[in-house]
Amino acid sequence: TSPAETKETSYHLGTFFIPKMVEDEHKGIFIDLLKEIEKRTEKKFTVHLWPAKRTFKYFDEKKIIGLFPAVEPLSQTEVSNSVTSDVFYMKREFVFTRENDVSNNIKDLEGKRVGLTFGYTYSSELLSNPNIRFDYSKDDITNMKKLGMSRTDAFIVEEFSGLAALKLSGVRNIRYNPAVPLYERKVCFAFQPAETGTLLAKAFSDAIKEMKQDGTLKNLLGVSEEWVKMLPEK
Repeated sequence: TSPAETKETSYHLGTFFIPKMVEDEHKGIFIDLLKEIEKRTEKKFTVHLWPAKRTFKYFDEKKIIGLFPAVEPLSQTEVSNSVTSDVFYMKREFVFTRENDVSNNIKDLEGKRVGLTFGYTYSSELLSNPNIRFDYSKDDITNMKKLGMSRTDAFIVEEFSGLAALKLSGVRNIRYNPAVPLYERKVCFAFQPAETGTLLAKAFSDAIKEMKQDGTLKNLLGVSEEWVKMLPEK
């Protein structure tokens, strides 16, 4: 505990809505993960839910000590100047299509209209391809409905979020290939690179290591032990 820190200190963290993962300030798989870290580190956190762009902006302006989920490479976002915790999740992006279509890689998407969600980060390889037409929507559910109505040909989304959006949208006849992610990226907590942020990143990393070992992370995420073992540390 640093001299300026007391038991009552509450650290402010920013996040944004992700179906199933962050439903609001108090609900979602990543929120449950944070609550578990809170117990293990004996620190208090206040969560603020904003649109993704604003969360990054407030972090950049040092209005919050940290944010989550931070998806690497961080150079693609405003949080490149940060210290990060151990990886607690792999963001696996998939191409969802209508059942009669197959798109498993970026080449397959050329000449098509592809749905993306505002505020999410995507690979520069994807975004810089001049032969793909992108169609942005405010959320994953809208994107899934557009795909169902043939207003787009494909929708790129993180696996769990995509499956949650598919269920909530009520759309039928949509497929994806769980064996072939378009790309995978590491997910961590990002903190301000000053002393407090560095200490928090270390405390979070220690808690995440413990949770990987004792099975808590596997249970919280609803994944297999093998899945957790494949997670890199940083």
